[in-house]
Amino acid sequence: MRWVPHVIQEINRVIDTRLKRRLTETPGGAAPDETLEEDRELRVCLQTLRASIDAMELLAAQVDQQTVRYEQFIEFVPSGYVETDAEGLIQRANEAAARMLRWPPRVLRGKPLVAFVADRDFAELLHRVSSSPSAGESESRCVTLRCHEGEPLRASIWIAVSRAPDGQFAGFRCLMRAIDRR
Repeated sequence: MRWVPHVIQEINRVIDTRLKRRLTETPGGAAPDETLEEDRELRVCLQTLRASIDAMELLAAQVDQQTVRYEQFIEFVPSGYVETDAEGLIQRANEAAARMLRWPPRVLRGKPLVAFVADRDFAELLHRVSSSPSAGESESRCVTLRCHEGEPLRASIWIAVSRAPDGQFAGFRCLMRAIDRR
């Protein structure tokens, strides 16, 4: 919204130019009362617009601040957290998920989530969850994770659907926790 002050300045310039033109074109140099009233109304509208824009900028800054806090929380939560796109490709994985899968988080990005789960019916589960009409659809189950190095890992995974503002399926959000071996 950095362009807004320039737009408001330009509108003010147009109002001033219009008023000056009317003053020079009107006999005796006086603008008609209705013209002066129109110009006052325009200036009040501009002030209201500026106040609204200032309020929106403040809200945007607060949203940005909350987003940063959310991002930090997700990064340091002890459970593995993975977000995918609609095709099931990992878009984000926190450090805990990377440790569980024994891959660096940057390497996980763009890889299919199903590639890290050994269970044959996991792809079917993702399809069933994503096809559900309800926005809050989620499911949890125990799975075996394929790790980059070492033994496979048993984990509990909770899968929730992400939806776009228009309600369309946008991807998955997953929380993973290792199951203690006994």
